[in-house]
Amino acid sequence: MFRVTQKLKKIKEALKKLNREEYSEIGARYMECKESLKKVQENCQKNLYDQSAVKEEQERLEDFKKVSRDYFSFLKQKSKISWLKEGDEITSFFHRSLKIHQYQKRVVGVKDKNGNWCEGRTAVAGAFEQYYKMLLGTEV
Repeated sequence: MFRVTQKLKKIKEALKKLNREEYSEIGARYMECKESLKKVQENCQKNLYDQSAVKEEQERLEDFKKVSRDYFSFLKQKSKISWLKEGDEITSFFHRSLKIHQYQKRVVGVKDKNGNWCEGRTAVAGAFEQYYKMLLGTEV
């Protein structure tokens, strides 16, 4: 166990340096790569037959893929930390996240077959019923 601890202590500084150099300001780098890719793609659209523009676009796209993969990995890790901090037990945080999920997935309104907007529980249910009767027929 002592050997493992010593080895971990030795690589700690190297890992910190790697984190500072490669992954600091990952959000800003993501936005920078995204804008850069957008500009290169616009240039490529203007100059359709320019091979250097196409090659530059491919290079920027690869850079953007790498940075976006790192950025979304960072966000995923950050959300897990948030969950562990606030929702380790089944608490109000857990129930609040369930309510938010249910709220986002609800149907507020739909258009009926005539193109009229229907809101409210009974109007939406009636529009769904009318649609499926038209789709499936009324005979059983």
